[in-house]
Amino acid sequence: QQSWKNDEDKCTFIILAKDLCNLDSFPVESVNCEENKNDFSNSLSVDSTFVSKNLDAMIGDVNLFLSDDDDDDDDDDDDDGRNENGENLEKTIRKQAELDVMIAEVDHRGKGIGKEASCMMMLYAAEKLQIIKFIVKVNEDNHASRHLFENTLHFQETNYAACFKQYEYKFQHDSVASTVSDIRKVYMHGLQSWHIPSVKI
Repeated sequence: QQSWKNDEDKCTFIILAKDLCNLDSFPVESVNCEENKNDFSNSLSVDSTFVSKNLDAMIGDVNLFLSDDDDDDDDDDDDDGRNENGENLEKTIRKQAELDVMIAEVDHRGKGIGKEASCMMMLYAAEKLQIIKFIVKVNEDNHASRHLFENTLHFQETNYAACFKQYEYKFQHDSVASTVSDIRKVYMHGLQSWHIPSVKI
């Protein structure tokens, strides 16, 4: 757990069920679900006991594994490491993110929670980490996840590994702005009301 906490190439969000949460220690600077539907990445001040009081509300997690994008190519740099203005530049390797989401509690599957958790994690990655390429790997027999990424989140199938019986999908745009815009459209379509409770301050 300590290595995951300190690893800059991994991001993890724990998914909580609203109906199981103890809201007494909910973040004091809350985002109102109805008034701020587009503002998911605000920093919240969390009571130090919030985690310990809500262990029973944990129903899954969503993760990002960051790596260098092998397809990244900076056309503005010459072979000698200079840009078109003759300035020395160290090439910035753009990151890509492998997305993984799990709803462990069977009773909470099929409710759109996986979709919302995936979208919120992708928004965080795009807005805070400038990620514009996401990949996922899904087992052939995981029909629910294949439907989520193919039909709901609009990932494109890029590969099938027969030896692992696993599909690979990709979600990619040319800019952070277009990435964020597309994720927001998917997120707002059929928005559920469970994910951020409204708390009066």
